[in-house]
Amino acid sequence: MRNVFLLLYTLVAAFLLTGCLDVIEAIGIHKDGGGEVSTAIRGDNELMTREQLSTLDPLLEGPGRTEKIEVVGGIPLRVEAVKFEEIGEVSSAIGPYTLEVNADGTTTLTHTVLGEEEYDSELDSMGVYFRDRQYIYSVQVPGKITDTPSLTVLGRTYEAERDGYEVSWTLPMDQFVKAINMGKNLTFSVTYQTP
Repeated sequence: MRNVFLLLYTLVAAFLLTGCLDVIEAIGIHKDGGGEVSTAIRGDNELMTREQLSTLDPLLEGPGRTEKIEVVGGIPLRVEAVKFEEIGEVSSAIGPYTLEVNADGTTTLTHTVLGEEEYDSELDSMGVYFRDRQYIYSVQVPGKITDTPSLTVLGRTYEAERDGYEVSWTLPMDQFVKAINMGKNLTFSVTYQTP
């Protein structure tokens, strides 16, 4: 069963209690194709956020899954992580990851956040609660990045920010939620050449 819808309602509930919410998703790939994927949900009201964050359903499943609530710089975070030997071992509540070796010897990592099958006007009206919040997707690869296609969400194009072997996209959370609710799939992709 896809959890995106449940996740979005849970995030709205967490926001209503905390007043602040960001989602950060990060993946690191090793040369052998193994790595680690993690998610962090960040709030700004320590007591309420810590309590609320501990009740959220898991976003990740896989071998060696860990989950913890921690405070970094006074900001509470709920962090989940899965270490994997093959990307297929990771299951994400918001959509699949794939790792493909291309004919030219490059490798492409793709993460598709799946849109909802049915539109919910109630969820759409809650988008106001996500203003000034962000969804951040970050990738670290073991080689030179050769391609990071832009991502178009509701008519606006978002370019990836590159820094060495790292790349990230930052989207406004309200646009992210609206696109998912409208059934739009959001595909993040990075192609790299391993030395």
